Amino acid sequence: MASQICTIPESVSAKLIDSRELEKSELLRRSSSLNLKRKYCSVMMSSNQFTQSSEMPVEKGSDLCAMPVEHLLTPRQGVQRGKLDIQQVRDNGFHCQSVSFNSSFNSGTPVRVFASINHGNESSTVHDTAFIWVEDVTTSHFKACLVQGGQGAGGNTTIDWFAFQGSQSGVYHGGASFSLFTTGTQCNRVAFPQAFSAVPKVQVTVQHGTVEQKQDAMSVWIANVSTSQFEVCLHESRTFDGPHSKLMVNWMAYEHYSMAWEAKESSEIVFSEKEIPTADNNHALCKNVSFRNPFYAPPVVLTTVINGGSNNANKACPVKGPLSSWLEEVTNSHFRLCIRDNAGYDGQRGNVIVDYLVIGDLDPCTNASCKYYSHCVASSPDQFTCVCENSCPSYEEQLCASNGRTFNNLCLLKQEICRTHGNYTKYHPGSCTDYNECKDFSYDCPVNATCVNSDGSYSCRCPVGYRLDGKNCT
Repeated sequence: MASQICTIPESVSAKLIDSRELEKSELLRRSSSLNLKRKYCSVMMSSNQFTQSSEMPVEKGSDLCAMPVEHLLTPRQGVQRGKLDIQQVRDNGFHCQSVSFNSSFNSGTPVRVFASINHGNESSTVHDTAFIWVEDVTTSHFKACLVQGGQGAGGNTTIDWFAFQGSQSGVYHGGASFSLFTTGTQCNRVAFPQAFSAVPKVQVTVQHGTVEQKQDAMSVWIANVSTSQFEVCLHESRTFDGPHSKLMVNWMAYEHYSMAWEAKESSEIVFSEKEIPTADNNHALCKNVSFRNPFYAPPVVLTTVINGGSNNANKACPVKGPLSSWLEEVTNSHFRLCIRDNAGYDGQRGNVIVDYLVIGDLDPCTNASCKYYSHCVASSPDQFTCVCENSCPSYEEQLCASNGRTFNNLCLLKQEICRTHGNYTKYHPGSCTDYNECKDFSYDCPVNATCVNSDGSYSCRCPVGYRLDGKNCT
């Protein structure tokens, strides 16, 4: 197989659509003032902060000024996310399903869709690799497709997806188109319109131009991520299954994600070159990652695998080969990530990093405070209720409350306090009737007073000529 991973076509940069260029076009389109347009372009050109080149084509019909304009306009753009639950995949391991957006995006601007695959919130075994992509992306819907690799273990499959349109604050995004190739691996270089101040996080997803083209299923990964560029690679799921054409990779890069995304975490997972896959994990490398805070419902988790990690753009070409990552499970509190590479069991492998982005609503009970032994129950992402325990165990371990009542166990006492908002607590073990505080010296009387037991309680009697004044005989 002839892989040309280190031979990177430069032409792909000319096919990228910068999100800030779209924002600039939207400003000029909406403005009814020709003077504002002229003034804007004049300022941008004279600032000499951005040079128009063949790598950044200007949209047809727009002015020839290409300076990012996020300081002049921050339009409100649509952002949507969701989960597609796939209950059954066809016997050939190929499945496509349409997803409708909750509300349609505006026309005229590309909608970017990113996706990842997981196997629900309970995964008892490590699955084989699956290849996913999106296609037929419109302002109202898109289609998500997958091809199962290996033996096709089946079971529940969930595709997490995230879609947005137009400029996103602090984010570059675009589509990297791939020319026709017949087999093996194809890589392209993506150059950012302007350099980041630090190495950004990058997410990628394959998009097909021809619908339901099973033979175009690809694994996708990135490499050589720097502040100014990265490489994105595709590898066919089956050898000699080409030709492959009309393929594009949606990408987004950011140092700090947009606040409009409602993302809660963005970090990375490192798989060391010394780690060895085991049979217990179906010869994959897997790691569990706990969220910093619990979520109201399993969040959308996007992942992108990086060959050799970041900050290696000037190093020699890393070990070649397809890389694949997927999520075994996503719960309210954690997710389990797995990867496979071509090193196999005993081959040479390098460090692999997986960038991940978590988008969802945190559990509103995280910082809730409930009184009277009630506990928090979330009713929506931003609402919760303090409720009493519905049921208690039937075992008997009597205790006496400070109000003189006997309860069969502590749960029943707390349940009663919760329901009545009672101002009493656990007093002592055992029945209130049978317990003699005076005999067991479980009383609180002045030193010169006498304890007098009573039904369910006791009293303190002062010597003749004295009276009880609080906790003293005077």
